[in-house]
Amino acid sequence: MSKFRAVFEQSGISKRALARRIGFDGATPVYGYLSGKRRPKPPTVERMAEILGCKAEDLYVEVEL
Repeated sequence: MSKFRAVFEQSGISKRALARRIGFDGATPVYGYLSGKRRPKPPTVERMAEILGCKAEDLYVEVEL
């Protein structure tokens, strides 16, 4: 599970509500972020963190080398 998904699920906000608060017309981008098929641009990550009440770093996936 991605960090974004975990934070999103704990927030209790709907995909559509998050999308609207980010400024999107529909929830498709949020579905893409949650599925890993899309990657948000840094300003979008900052806005999502603000909405979800966390730091932008909390939304990134950790990569183990």
